[in-house]
Amino acid sequence: MIKKSDLFSETRLIKNMDAFELDYIPDQILFREQQLSELCFRVSPGFNGGRPMSTICRGQPGTGKTLSVKYLFSEIERTQKRLVPVYVNCQTHNTTYAVISRIYQQVIGNPPPRSGISRYSLLDCLAFKMRQKKIVILVCLDNVEYLIYNKTINEILHLLLRMYQSHPDCRIGVILVTNVIDLDLSKSLDQSVLSSLSADDIPFPPYAAEEIHKILLKRVNQAVLPGVIPAEVLELVVQKTHEAGDLSIGLDLLKRGVQKAERNGRSSVRKEDILLNYRDARH
Repeated sequence: MIKKSDLFSETRLIKNMDAFELDYIPDQILFREQQLSELCFRVSPGFNGGRPMSTICRGQPGTGKTLSVKYLFSEIERTQKRLVPVYVNCQTHNTTYAVISRIYQQVIGNPPPRSGISRYSLLDCLAFKMRQKKIVILVCLDNVEYLIYNKTINEILHLLLRMYQSHPDCRIGVILVTNVIDLDLSKSLDQSVLSSLSADDIPFPPYAAEEIHKILLKRVNQAVLPGVIPAEVLELVVQKTHEAGDLSIGLDLLKRGVQKAERNGRSSVRKEDILLNYRDARH
């Protein structure tokens, strides 16, 4: 029989554990102002009915690419209705039908029928909705390298970027996000698709140690009660995060450290919690 104490610890350290999650969108994105400004500029034609300029966000994991795009998308949704952002994780949606279905679901508001409808029919429905509502679609293809591995990138980009040929006045812009620093799209895309894409890069360099400290400190203040993460523990997390070059490592170390302290009935996280979790994460 499960005891109540196993489900609900008497030691409560947490205010908002979501602040340690990878999909958490804070109210401010630190140290990515330049990238956000460039993204805003490149998507801005969509606010007036034009096609957003294609963009590639490039950087190693944990450098704020996905977070920046999702923050931008939340602001777009909050402030206007003309440009409709759609996020697609290509690691899980890497076939042509899966990508088009994901776009259809987010724009139409419900999933497509389970069978009996082609991707071209889905695009026809999208086009009808776009003309009816006078909207422009902005699609983020995150982890776009998986479309290359699955050999679907040419067809998907062709269908999206040249939708206007079969459906006049229907415009779709794309943001491609990749963890592969040296990804060369010219080796994977047909010349016609490459020409339609005409994308500019926005680089996302690794965070400096001082930046990591300020980002994680803000998350700590949002997530847990004062004193739960002592200064020396946070410094250790910053060090390990900087060594890895991946902010998600730091967030995971903090989350698991707090969970262990709470489980053991302690009021704060210890250095050994972090070192043990870091060792486990690296093996």
